Amino acid sequence: PVFEVLDRLYEPVAPVAPNLFVYFLLGLALKLASPLVAEKLFLSFYVLALPLALRYALGAFGSGATVFALLGFPMAYSSILFLGFYNTSFAQVAVLLTIGYWLRHREEAGLRPFLATAALAGFCFVVHLSALVLAAVFIACVGLREVLAGAHTSGLRVIWGRFVTRCLLPGIAFLPPAAGVAAFFMRPVEAPPSGVGDISDAWAPRIALGLDGLLKSAI
Repeated sequence: PVFEVLDRLYEPVAPVAPNLFVYFLLGLALKLASPLVAEKLFLSFYVLALPLALRYALGAFGSGATVFALLGFPMAYSSILFLGFYNTSFAQVAVLLTIGYWLRHREEAGLRPFLATAALAGFCFVVHLSALVLAAVFIACVGLREVLAGAHTSGLRVIWGRFVTRCLLPGIAFLPPAAGVAAFFMRPVEAPPSGVGDISDAWAPRIALGLDGLLKSAI
């Protein structure tokens, strides 16, 4: 009976879709241990990955800033994590790795930094859509600020070079995952089988209660 309910509530998606990375990690952990131990393994990995990703991002500002990576440990134990939003929690790791790499290599115009940025953008896509959006917004805002900061004292060639390395190439690197997002939301959705409405109505108050608690914790 349980699987019949799940079959009515869930449907298989394309091999590459948003929010798949965490389930991929949990699936690997399930091959090694029981569900409870697998979840503990994943949470342990996340608690270690967040400070390390923060250290990597802070390293772009100098080695002295990496000491603040210790703040990643208390940040890991957030209300979002305890509510079970593992994809949203792990999105922080993806964002920090992406912006950290961009900050370190934003002045380079070679093929290697472009491909690395594209790979990190794809990583954000499979982790959580919020990671993709936050990384893109950060790169666009900081990149445009650096381009415009010295516009009045620099020549047109210098300004164009900064725009290419800081905005244009990262923007092109983000196009494939952006196209994946568009394809995901534009995919045809079949009508739900009979009986799903009753189940959804039964779960609606619980979802609303969870969102209310999430908003209160954020405030």
